[in-house]
Amino acid sequence: MSRSLAVSYVLIVAVFGWFATYGSGDFFDSEWLSASYDSLAQQLLRAEADVDPKAISFEGLRRDGKTFMYFGPFPALLRIVPNALLPSLSGQWGRLSCFVAATLCAVAFGFAVVRALRCNGSLNSGQRNQLAVLLVLSFSLGTPLLYLDSCGRIFHEASLWGLCGALWSIYALLLICASPKRDTLGRWLFSVALAVSLLSRITYALPLCLAAPLILLWGLKESAEKDSSVARTFVRRLLMLSPALIAGALQLWYNYERFGSLFKFFDYGSFYIDPRDFGAEFNIARLPTTLWHYFGFFPGYLSSMPPFVRMVNSEISRPELFMPHWREQTISLTFSSCGIMFFAALGLPRLLRRQAPTLLTVVAACFVAQALVILTYFFITQRYAAEFLPLLAVLVAAAAMTVTHSRRLVLTLGTLSSFSIAFTVLSDLDWSMMYNQHGPNAYRRWLAESLLPPIVLAEGTDRVYLSDMTPLEEHHSGSKTQPDRSAVNNPLIRIGTLFPKGLGMRANASSTYAIPEDRNRLQAIIMPANESEHCFDSSMEFQVISERGESLFQSGVMRPRALPQTLDIPLGDSRSVTLILSDAGDGSNCDLGNWNLAAFAKRQ
Repeated sequence: MSRSLAVSYVLIVAVFGWFATYGSGDFFDSEWLSASYDSLAQQLLRAEADVDPKAISFEGLRRDGKTFMYFGPFPALLRIVPNALLPSLSGQWGRLSCFVAATLCAVAFGFAVVRALRCNGSLNSGQRNQLAVLLVLSFSLGTPLLYLDSCGRIFHEASLWGLCGALWSIYALLLICASPKRDTLGRWLFSVALAVSLLSRITYALPLCLAAPLILLWGLKESAEKDSSVARTFVRRLLMLSPALIAGALQLWYNYERFGSLFKFFDYGSFYIDPRDFGAEFNIARLPTTLWHYFGFFPGYLSSMPPFVRMVNSEISRPELFMPHWREQTISLTFSSCGIMFFAALGLPRLLRRQAPTLLTVVAACFVAQALVILTYFFITQRYAAEFLPLLAVLVAAAAMTVTHSRRLVLTLGTLSSFSIAFTVLSDLDWSMMYNQHGPNAYRRWLAESLLPPIVLAEGTDRVYLSDMTPLEEHHSGSKTQPDRSAVNNPLIRIGTLFPKGLGMRANASSTYAIPEDRNRLQAIIMPANESEHCFDSSMEFQVISERGESLFQSGVMRPRALPQTLDIPLGDSRSVTLILSDAGDGSNCDLGNWNLAAFAKRQ
């Protein structure tokens, strides 16, 4: 490894460590639902597959009085020995697991790129090193790999280990088709990589399962002529696949224990949603929407508010085809991962023109199957954007094996890689601050204090909080206005900051309060509720009117990402005021707003 590539990996590991620990350096702490793997680890030692219902919460699947997780068992297998040696850390391995998996992903990609570049006879060592550094940095810090590392919750851990197996399989593939002397190592490594992906997340294992027969049979006759008979060579290769075969047997047992069927990987019958209600689990009619989210562009990616680049809630033109009531965030690979996308685009025509090894081309087609699964699925989220990385890695390898070095190529790749790293880091910070409700509140508050304008309540004395008063009159549209809670009875929270007092409303709603004697101001900090952040069509308007119907305040239309507004309204001779939350004229779906610290106060 060259010095510059080694320095690059030091930087990558440092960034991964910072994001995985939320800047704290503490790799051992609880992460959302990750204790489920510790529970499963204990049960696997008893040859059972159920988990503690409290550990998996609503993500569990119930069957015959037991609770199961739909995630693969590999992260649980990794916990068996550490929990035996350090039982006090049980339930706190999620961060370290994600960090190790992300680092191994970066290493696997680096090995694959270096191996592919060595096959390119048109490049000298300096040119190979230059391209390798740019590609490794761009892939590690400028793709959804960093996003997966930035939160140790259960979804990310499973995805990272699945991706890890897929990327090591690509390196193994290059050993098989481009390094004949390391053929045996390549087949063993492919088998182990397939085992890891299969036991982590089936979508990453799908293309590897399709490719496994090709790996087994490819060049069988030629190898037999050199070494021994065809039958003996076939048996030897089959033995090399034993890790994958053992993992396959374990997965089949795991399926049967959970669902009573060897080949059933999920049971929607005991889950909280059923895809048959909105277009089935997979539907090609979703392609226009999913392709645009993962590879198109939304103006909302760019913002005038720090950190200036953000993910956006999925916008769906045909909601009847997607999971209802919940939207997560994405940022297009073409935009945020433009460095890797550019180099991968160079590899596609080289595969089609058979300039790269034929085996690489055939396996690339297997990875297309994984992409189609994600593109026809009923849910859109940034963690699924990582599902395209194995295919992109294959295309990058094809380009690395055949590309011609030029100053223009390096300048373009370097510029796009710089943009993609900046876009990815900034959008991940924004996501951690605004949307990662499972991240540490202290970290989210630190990000908000570093990036956003401060939230300051106006000066006042002798405050009488509205949540301690009984309204003279109130109206609502299904959800009663809640004192000191949101409209759906959650704490009044904004980016990790808890407001102890306030009112939570759901549009359309209003509450009228008598103004206490000697109080001459209405003060509050108004903002969309935390629960509205995942609703792409949420919009609302806060209003205050006097007893005579005069408008004392109008917020204008506020959407989930709107900055809080500080109210400090003079009340004059009014004896009462009415607080209104309206739906801004486009329906009240997810229009939840909070009047934080709402109070009548004195002010000279």
